[in-house]
Amino acid sequence: MLSSSRSVLRLVCCLGIALKASFFLSQKATGFLFPTAPQRLVSFQPLFVARDVSSEWPERERRVGKQVIKPTEEPDAAETVEREDASIFYRLIVDSIELKKYGEAESTYVKMREAGAPVNADIIFRLITASCKSADLTRAGNYFKDLKEEGIAPTPEIFNALILGCCRRNKMGDALVWFTEMKAHGIAPQIDTFNCILRGYSSTGNTAQALKWLDFIRQYDLTPNAKTYTALIEMHSRKGEMEAAEKVAAEMQASGAAPGLATHNALIYGYAKQGRRRDAQRWFRALDERGLAPDGDTFVALIHGAAKARKLAEAEAFFDRMLAAGVRPRAGVFTSLIDGHLKRRAPDRALRWFARMTEEFGVRPNLYTYNALIDGLLKIGREAEALGFYDRLLAEGWRPSTPTFNSLISNAFRLSDSPDEALRWAAELRRAGCRPDLRTYAALVHGLMVLHGDPAGGLRWFQALLAQGLRPNAFVLNAVVDGFGKAGELAEAHAWARRMEAEYGVAPDQVTFTALIDASLRAGAAAEAAALLGEMRARGLRPEALVFNVFIAHHAKAGRMDEAVAWLRALKAEGRRPDVATINSLIGGYARAGQMDEALRLFRWMGGEGLAPTALTYAAMVDGYARLQDLEEASRWFKAMEAEKFTPGPKGPAGTPPPWERQRAPAR
Repeated sequence: MLSSSRSVLRLVCCLGIALKASFFLSQKATGFLFPTAPQRLVSFQPLFVARDVSSEWPERERRVGKQVIKPTEEPDAAETVEREDASIFYRLIVDSIELKKYGEAESTYVKMREAGAPVNADIIFRLITASCKSADLTRAGNYFKDLKEEGIAPTPEIFNALILGCCRRNKMGDALVWFTEMKAHGIAPQIDTFNCILRGYSSTGNTAQALKWLDFIRQYDLTPNAKTYTALIEMHSRKGEMEAAEKVAAEMQASGAAPGLATHNALIYGYAKQGRRRDAQRWFRALDERGLAPDGDTFVALIHGAAKARKLAEAEAFFDRMLAAGVRPRAGVFTSLIDGHLKRRAPDRALRWFARMTEEFGVRPNLYTYNALIDGLLKIGREAEALGFYDRLLAEGWRPSTPTFNSLISNAFRLSDSPDEALRWAAELRRAGCRPDLRTYAALVHGLMVLHGDPAGGLRWFQALLAQGLRPNAFVLNAVVDGFGKAGELAEAHAWARRMEAEYGVAPDQVTFTALIDASLRAGAAAEAAALLGEMRARGLRPEALVFNVFIAHHAKAGRMDEAVAWLRALKAEGRRPDVATINSLIGGYARAGQMDEALRLFRWMGGEGLAPTALTYAAMVDGYARLQDLEEASRWFKAMEAEKFTPGPKGPAGTPPPWERQRAPAR
């Protein structure tokens, strides 16, 4: 009789569960209970609810409320109902997380709690992991509190997920709090736990702490594994400490841990970043020797390294090998090729790679791609196209970053006769919600003080730099020295040269002395300029070409070509090689003096030495022939300048409207 009654009760409960499931589905169909639940759950069958799914729950997690149900126990019908309800919620949460719909998973979890359905450690683990992936560490902590409220013991996997989430966000203090909590629960940290923390310190470049945690691993009688060694190798590679990275790799192999793809990629990346392409390719060949297939990260590193070294043919050969290996190219690969060609002043090839990226391979350009195009095109004078890409960046929904605006600010200072356009870009940076960085302030200080002769304006931005807690580097401080020197305030320039070392710990370098020598020559203090050259040598600084260029330019501008040539001989006697600036000064001097045969001889010599003429070179040749009334030859040189895509003058054509009013060329 009792058995019969129990069977009837179970039948009633099963019918009730089926009705509940039908209710859930009807509410789901109307969008009431689960408005955006995964589509594949629409065909949820009542048969699923009616069968016994208790076996699908991990043995240690089978609970009703706070009561643990052992496998040998037979829960009564009411308990079965609660467990069946939990199973429905469980599947919805799991599916939402798999589809990366973390908001839906949270919403379902809230409804699950409101319905009084029991939770288990597996659900909490999945929700914590999802929250950490979406950078919501607060919500992850709240899930952990729910676990404690239910009286469910946390697992090592839960603590590892929390620690990893904190480490990925560089919240190392929070990670250590969870590590302490883990030990307080009597859970011994595993090697994966230590690897999370070690990787966290490695990613921040904190070598001392990373090595300290390596010692902790050994103190806990754990053996470092491949992930441990790879984290250390990645840290050293990011910091350019390749000898240390090789030492760890050797220790790794001696321990019996096999280097994996991530290990090889870290070493390839480190060497490629330093321009040590042979070493990068040595580790690339090691992949094949170990039977490992390269992936996208491998080719990104190799192509970036080759492009950075201006070895574009090599970079393109790696691109072909990548395709042959069946690896789909990413945006980073195209960005490296585009940037490399722009730096080699080959914009048409760069734009062809952009076309291949978007049209042939259907890869969406990212912010780094647009920043490379904008910066590269601006630096070679193709401003209209650069601004066209800026418009395209906005149209595609990207937010300009601080580097985007830094390029636009620097270009505006360089091309405009007024600082207004650059300052408008600086204001636009703020409106876009970007934070100025050291490069931003460097561009503003240098642009105002050096390019536009406004020491007061430059100092205001220098004070803003300090107010933001940034520390000025040599470039910024040299701009201040140079700015005062060009403004004729020689005493102030010398005072700042002393301050840069005394207050900011930056020793005067070649650029500092060059600025002071230039200021002295401008002030007619030739003896003081020569004395500064002696002071440089006393500090152990061997004068570079730019120092001699100041003397050469000063005398060439004054028409004293014999003295300019004498300083050219001094430059060579120092073992220095003349550069483009050296030759431009001499060509300009000869052109102003009407000695075009000498100017032409120097122009041809440039080509033989592998020095590329600049806009100033062509402008000097045009000016020289125009002074001699040889308009036919002047016109020929002007056309040659246009053929090289140079603007007619260092600050753009006369009367050119600012970019704010100018019609922009469409981005290709």
